Order: sequence, then C-alpha cells, then structure tokens
Amino acid sequence: MRKRIAVAVLVPALFVVSGCHGEQPEQEPVFVAEIENTRAGLSSDLYSFEWQENECVSILDGRNNCLYRTTESGVSAILASDSPVDVSAESLYAVFPYSENNIRMDGFVVADIPSSQRISGGGMDADAPVSIAYMDNVQQYNKLYFNNVCSFLNVTVPAEDKIVEIIITGAENEILAGRVKISLGKGSKPEITVVEGVKSVSLTSDGPIERGCVIALLPCTLQNGFYVKLRTEDGRVAVHRVVSVDESSMAETAVEFKRGVVNHRSLSFDDPLWRNSPVAECVAASESTVTLRWSENSFSNPAADFNGKYLVSLYMDESKEDLVETVEWQLDAQPNVACPALVLTGLTPDTDYWAEITDVQTESSAGILKLHTLPETSVTVSADKVTEGGIIIRETFSELETGADPVNAAFGIIDGSLTANPGNMQKWNTLDLSSTRLAGWTEKTDGHTYAGPGYVRIGDSSIRKDALATPVLSNLSDCATVRLTFK
Repeated sequence: MRKRIAVAVLVPALFVVSGCHGEQPEQEPVFVAEIENTRAGLSSDLYSFEWQENECVSILDGRNNCLYRTTESGVSAILASDSPVDVSAESLYAVFPYSENNIRMDGFVVADIPSSQRISGGGMDADAPVSIAYMDNVQQYNKLYFNNVCSFLNVTVPAEDKIVEIIITGAENEILAGRVKISLGKGSKPEITVVEGVKSVSLTSDGPIERGCVIALLPCTLQNGFYVKLRTEDGRVAVHRVVSVDESSMAETAVEFKRGVVNHRSLSFDDPLWRNSPVAECVAASESTVTLRWSENSFSNPAADFNGKYLVSLYMDESKEDLVETVEWQLDAQPNVACPALVLTGLTPDTDYWAEITDVQTESSAGILKLHTLPETSVTVSADKVTEGGIIIRETFSELETGADPVNAAFGIIDGSLTANPGNMQKWNTLDLSSTRLAGWTEKTDGHTYAGPGYVRIGDSSIRKDALATPVLSNLSDCATVRLTFK
C-alpha cells in the first residue's frame, strides 16, 4: 500500500474475491473491505493507505492461504483470483501483504513485519504496512475491516545529503520488527505478540531519498528513544538520537510507537555529525607485530578521528571466521598525534593476517586489510666460531608483547589496558626478563629497562640507566673487529 499524504476519511473498498490453493466451492463470494485510517502522532491529520494495482492479500479460511490481487488502484479496489475461498468456513482472516509464510492458527494469525524495507512507491515499502481483517458468519456477511498492525515513522531528511539508507535502532536494543502472532476477533483491535524479534529496521532506496519517507515498525515503547542512522550515496554515515521531551519539565520521556499512528521526525545533521567509514593502512610490521593506523577523513582531521569508539579486529582468514583478537577503543580526546594507530603484538612470523577497523557508532568499515609479518631473523650467539663477514648476533627485540610503538606513534596494550599515549613503553624489572633473550642485553642496567614490542630504549640521563650490553660473544675469534648497526 502507498501512503496517502492528503487528509483522508474512512472509505469502504469493494473486493470481488476469488482464488486460493485448495478445494473450490461453486460460488464466488464478494467482500466489502474497509481500511482503518492511520492517525498522525504529532499532528491532527488522518492518513490512509491506497491500494495499488496488482497488490496481493492472503485470505485464510482455516485450510488454505488464498492469494488475491488488486485489479486497480485507489482507496477501494477489486481483488481477483482463479479460485475462491471456502465459503463454508466459520470465519476468515485476511492479511496484507500476501505471503506464503502467513499462517492461520487457532484464534490468531502469524505474519512478518519486515526488518528490511525498500522504497517502492510513495516514499515507503508498499508491502511493509501489515494489516489484518477478521470476519465470521461467512455465509451471511461479506464485510472485511482491515486493521493496521504496524506503527509508522515518517522521516524527513535533507534532499541535498543524497541519503540512500535509513536504519532505526532502539537505544536499549528493543525489538522493532520480526515474526509476530496477531490475535483479532469480531469488533476488537489486533493484539500483537512477538514470536521472533529483530532489533533494527532499515529502509533503502535505489536513488537518493528526495525528502520524506515512511518506515513501518512494531508498536512499542522506547524508554530512551531511538537512533536514526543515515547513509549517503557516497558512503558517509550520520547517527542521531531521537527522544521525546516533556514540554513543561523539558525532561526526556519515552518515545511511543502506537499501532496505526504515524510519528513525524524531521532530521537535519550538521557536518560534524557525519562520519565516514574508517580507512586503515599498515605502517609497520616485524616478525611478531603489525602497526595499523586509520582515519575517516584521509588523515586530514585528527580531532574528528579522535572522537568516537573503534573496534579493531584481527583475523587469520579473509572470511573473518578465525578471530585472533579484538580491541575496543574509546577515543575521547585528541593527543598530539596525527591519527589513531595501534600496534598488535604476539603474532607468528611470516604469516598472513587480516584486520578490520569498525566505527562502533555507525557500525561502518571500509573493508578488510591484508597484513603479513616478517620472517624470523633474530640470530643468537652460538658456540660455533663466526667467520669473517658473518653475523655474530642479531636481535629484533620482538619477544615482548606489551607496550606502544613510539616510532610510528602507535598506542599499545600494557596489563590489558591501552597505553595513555603512543610513547609509553613498559618498565621491566631485569629479573622479569630472565627467561627472554633480553636477559643477556640488560645485565648492565640498574635493575630495570624500558622495552616494548620490537623496541628497547637506551641513552637515558645516567650512563648506566637504560644501557645495553650485548650477551657474551663467545663465538668471536680473538681480537676480532666487529661492526654494530642500529635500526
């Protein structure tokens, strides 16, 4: 059905009904159908739904789910089909839209309020506004009165933003759509029970939404309001929280979506609220670490990048089935660095990994990034003598798995928490390094050293503090000349 913007009155609609899968009685019944008006929640207007040509309705006679199609459009329409309902049934249920999944049980119908809706005319999904009718004494009466099952949200957005998707989510993750059980008796209103719920509803469009649109929702009360996520044609995302406000106290109140009521919301977003998907790149890799950085604005606006929450996920496979670790990072302030960056440690040498950075607020990502750690290159002192030109010892300091990456201005993890800034390296007691290769390098320090994944600090104010001394080079020939290189 299509939303009709003009003020409407209750209009009877005539349905010449025939057609279902099942037994065929001889007589072809005629039904008169009346459509319940829809009331606007924030105005005094009444809204109705017009039938469009070739729309489908289920008639459920207790044994068959009968398919009817409209042969015309308007506030009333004729339904036609190839075979009629069973007029000997004690009662009938009618459900719009038709679906093979519409089921009649003892005293109720099971149907679906769609969580994925697509604009097909009139600014809404024509099959989204589920409605139901009930009729008993089929032999004597022929009137079907369709009742709205859904509530409705009318969203008006700026046309210039070229929005192609709108996603609605309750602030407390309330159920907004899904499979529902609908009870309806003679002269009563629908009672709705959730069978299998969905916590968000999306509306998409083939092109930019020019102005207003309508989304069908499960009637509900959202205690802390709801979030509207807008996605533009060029991939920008904005999220806005919507609440109701008590006019006398100015306090926030729950947002109610009542059955058959249209809530109107006009949304306008300032530029700072728009967020792009975070684009990540690898800036460094060692045999046990990779360092990532990312930005939502081509690394041109650190203040915007450091205002949000990100989820960093590392996988062993491109299909994202074998998860290695995740780090959730809330960024509330801008440190003196160009963009968010994080070093991931404890990885296997010469191995492929895949990383994804997700903006938690907008649930958006620019995709998955392939990474590769370097082959293992550390060389320890051996008992064999080294010939001229050979490598005596090579150390990459890659054993440690905690700390930041100060060279690439990347944050790290110490004791399960992110470092306060990208320069933080962990202070190690020399005794704690006794089981690592670093033990041989730190024997000359004053009981401690600062080291991180792939780095060790030297050259403090004291000649002894943060000093490095190689392990005993027992594989050297007497009076050998050695060359030392740093990287």
